[in-house]
Amino acid sequence: MTTFVSREAWGSQYGTGGYSIGPVNQVVSHHTPNQDAHGDYNRALELVQQIEQQHVNQGWSAIGYTWLVTDGYAFEGRGWGRSGAHSPGANSTSIGVAFLVDGRYRTPMPGEYQAVADVIREGQRLGRLSYDYQWGHRDFVATACPGDLIYANLNTIRHYVDNTTPYIPGDNEVTEAELRAALQPLYDWIPQVNHWIQAVTGPQVDAMAGLKDNGMAGPFVAMQQGQNGALATIRTQGEQILAKLDALQA
Repeated sequence: MTTFVSREAWGSQYGTGGYSIGPVNQVVSHHTPNQDAHGDYNRALELVQQIEQQHVNQGWSAIGYTWLVTDGYAFEGRGWGRSGAHSPGANSTSIGVAFLVDGRYRTPMPGEYQAVADVIREGQRLGRLSYDYQWGHRDFVATACPGDLIYANLNTIRHYVDNTTPYIPGDNEVTEAELRAALQPLYDWIPQVNHWIQAVTGPQVDAMAGLKDNGMAGPFVAMQQGQNGALATIRTQGEQILAKLDALQA
């Protein structure tokens, strides 16, 4: 789960900057060379504050990125509905998300990719982002940003967006009792499978046993033995899982 950190919470000293814009359909990824939080919240907090001051010192009205992310956290930059100062040619048609990662030397951790994905999902939920295009900063200007190791893996962001479900406290929790109730039909089914197998193969094996002298019963006996072995494995696994569920409820 990604925690969203507001501008007030991380101690922004300046305004949001930019001007009001409508929904956008592009995400531009950035990195922060020589400023890598390595997934540490306190270091990330320091870096966000430093980056804001650096951007203001170079003449911008505020921090240039829309969001900045580290493992498990997304820091609000200019926020939704504001033009950015992160990528000429896309500042009013995109959000700029900066990994607090030096993309020259490492790829983002799963929690950092997840944070970007959660920012994108939140933008979609709010109607602020349609996420039609994923770019790197270098796609718009001559720059090394977002670093080769991030740029080569931009599709990973879309994978996280498409294949993960954000955690909503209370909505996704499953109790042990609910889990047991959901799995119990599977284990109840095991004896029925045994019955079906015996009903189908038993008469065949019995009938062929009389042909043993002709060497024809062997394949059928082997088949039955294989089925019985597989069934025993299923039973054992089912019993082990039920035992673990019982232990959880104890």
